[in-house]
Amino acid sequence: MRKISFFLIATFWMIVGASLTSWALDLDSETLAKLKAELKKELREEIKKELRDEIKQELQEEQARSLKEAFAREAEAEHARHEEPLITYERGEGLAINDQRLVFRGFGDVSFGAQDDRNGPKDDHNQFAVGDFDLFFNTRLTDRISGLGEIFFEFGEDGELVTDFERLVIQYSLRDWLNLSAGRHHTPMGYWNAAFHHGKFFQTPIDRPLVVEFEDDGGLLPVHALGVEVFGKKDFRLFNLGYSFDISNGRGPGIDVIQNSKDFNDNKALAFQVSLSPNPIPGLRIGSNLYLDRIPANRDVPGGTRRIKERILGGHLAYLENNWELISEVFHIQHKERSLSKKFKTTGFYLLAAYQWNKFKPFYLFENINFDEGDPFYAPNDSDRSKHAFGLKYDLTLYNNLKFQYSYIDGDDKDSHLFQFATSFSF
Repeated sequence: MRKISFFLIATFWMIVGASLTSWALDLDSETLAKLKAELKKELREEIKKELRDEIKQELQEEQARSLKEAFAREAEAEHARHEEPLITYERGEGLAINDQRLVFRGFGDVSFGAQDDRNGPKDDHNQFAVGDFDLFFNTRLTDRISGLGEIFFEFGEDGELVTDFERLVIQYSLRDWLNLSAGRHHTPMGYWNAAFHHGKFFQTPIDRPLVVEFEDDGGLLPVHALGVEVFGKKDFRLFNLGYSFDISNGRGPGIDVIQNSKDFNDNKALAFQVSLSPNPIPGLRIGSNLYLDRIPANRDVPGGTRRIKERILGGHLAYLENNWELISEVFHIQHKERSLSKKFKTTGFYLLAAYQWNKFKPFYLFENINFDEGDPFYAPNDSDRSKHAFGLKYDLTLYNNLKFQYSYIDGDDKDSHLFQFATSFSF
């Protein structure tokens, strides 16, 4: 009886299972076309998304490469290499007017800053500002002769528009290792001064480090020079060697005086720089520089300085590879006034570390200025200071970037917290 009951129960469930299976098969048969269509649609969307992500990544990488290439071109603007054989020109011979090339670039920025001063005199503020507007152009007259110019517009503290002719250079390129330029140019002194012009578009932080800041913005170095420069490069198996030698009018009697039309004394400033790029470590550059000058006496100010002997020793290290930007420079500045026996020594240093990740570039900047008390040339603006800056640069497009930066400034007379935002563009 139990066997019969078990057989009946098993038979019943087999019939039920067969019925359900038959119903499921009928259902699949009815909806198969619909399911296939839905699956195809889902697959299409997935493929589109994957392609969209892949194309987006390729565009971001292409943009990063373009920015890097543009940066490299600007960094080598004054040390361009020419691989064509030497060409000689007769009097009046040159490129036809249609073959002459004029490259014109413009750079500008707009910023906002909020400063909080503590532990000293308060001069804090928050304000919008129209930044610098820089017009940069170069042209070639022949395959070996080129010209370069840079005009700079800015608003002074009184709100008046100021126009400066920052650079005007004619260059003769004879060989890779032998080039000659004449005019007003950037003094061959360190890395930053050769790699970056007045437009802030290419530089990572919002402002230049103080030690390499321009003369009229409180910088410590003779950033500009009017004279003649000989420079070149030579490639060896293990490294590439670069050099620059400059003879110029040198500094004027004040820190912001550039001797454009005359020399206040008969002495000429001498500048020499050498750099080395080891081939086993792509992107690395190490260099050193020496600057000698006799600064003329400042008779325009009561109790002004007498003639000062100046010597500047500097060294730099830069690594630009694998999305890294590491730049560091140190300068040792020595002044000796004719009437004084003491030598005044000032040291300036900075370190910039940044990493490019797609369109984002976080960075850290540290800088330190240590004045020797009583330096007759820098006084009264000779307060020691150190600065820590953290920021982010975002490449909105190939020709526009946004920068956010927080800085803590530790000075002799006060401490400051500075929040900044800037948008820089190029055309």
